[in-house]
Amino acid sequence: MQQGTFVMDEAWYTFDSRAFSSKTNMLGSYILSKLAKRNMNAYLNMQSMDLLDSRFRYRMQAILIPETYRQDQSGKPLILEVQAITKDKWGFYNFLPQSYFFDVSQVLHLYDTTEELDPLT
Repeated sequence: MQQGTFVMDEAWYTFDSRAFSSKTNMLGSYILSKLAKRNMNAYLNMQSMDLLDSRFRYRMQAILIPETYRQDQSGKPLILEVQAITKDKWGFYNFLPQSYFFDVSQVLHLYDTTEELDPLT
């Protein structure tokens, strides 16, 4: 893999914090550590950061928190406000987030947002 974007939905499902010594987590951590050298960006989606293996949390450069900014009468989001919390050059998160606004009215209906994962049993 060279020069690109890696996107993973529900990353904690693959890189669970409770399975820190698994082959999957160790290999994933190695790959993530090499992405910058290969001119790649990685975007991981999850419900809560504490579910993700700590090696992945440590390497994150930013946290994006989306919230509905404006919705239609039926409650469907029209505009999302995304707050970006980034790390400074010393590796600490800057808690003065920048906000970005996205018009999602034309694309959000294309995705099934009610899909549920199978239970972890």
